[in-house]
Amino acid sequence: MINYKNINKLLLIIQVILFLFLWIFTIIHFSELPEIIPQHYGFDGKPNVYGNKSMIWTLPIIGSLLFLLLNHVSKNTDSELLNISPKIKAKPELARTFVNALLVFILFLFSRILFEEIKIIKGFQESLSFFVPTIIIVMLVSIVGFNTYYHYKK
Repeated sequence: MINYKNINKLLLIIQVILFLFLWIFTIIHFSELPEIIPQHYGFDGKPNVYGNKSMIWTLPIIGSLLFLLLNHVSKNTDSELLNISPKIKAKPELARTFVNALLVFILFLFSRILFEEIKIIKGFQESLSFFVPTIIIVMLVSIVGFNTYYHYKK
């Protein structure tokens, strides 16, 4: 039998670490940033839109909102906001684990993008690495695969 409570505790610890990383890393590097920084990246990973350095706060703010929202949803798995297979929703601990794992993926993705963005701004690399789209693909395949598996499981 899978112990979902322990898994969820571990996922919460990882979420908090990633959440804190987003804020602390941004705070540490903000004063060193030039006034104009990359805001958007093309499919090749290279910056193609630039803007004010205050926009660096976008990822920590969105990450915080998602952290609050998904933590709320994970505690209320009957929520209309949770659009997953009814077979997963029928098992609250499994649904909670699904939402918590999704939040870890999202916060990890945001942390990696922020980390690479600072490296680009400081001139250590020219574009986002292949790792960012890889995270997105793994996240999407995991979500679809998990939902499909439980939807068709007898």
